[in-house]
Amino acid sequence: MEKETKEIKKIIKSPEFKILYDLDLIDTIALRNFFIRNEYFELIRGKRNKSQYIQRLADKYNISVQAIKKILYYKYRRKKIDFSHLLPKEY
Repeated sequence: MEKETKEIKKIIKSPEFKILYDLDLIDTIALRNFFIRNEYFELIRGKRNKSQYIQRLADKYNISVQAIKKILYYKYRRKKIDFSHLLPKEY
C-alpha cells in the first residue's frame, strides 16, 4: 500500500490531475477514503487500542466515527467501465 500511496501523491501533484479535478472528473470521496484507510493501517501497526485512532481520523477529516468505520470495514466495489475503445491504439 505504501508504493500506491507514493504513486497517488505523485499523480495528485501533476498538471493532468488538476485538469481532471477542475472538470470534476475525480472521485474525491474515493480518494479521501483511500488516504483514511492507508493512514489508519499505518497508525495501528502493532498497536492494541485501535478505537483511539478511529476517533483521531474522524476529527482530522471532520466526519463521524461511524463514517470512518464504514470506510474501513465496508467492502464497497465500484463497477468498472471499459473505456479502452476511447484510448489511442498504443494503450
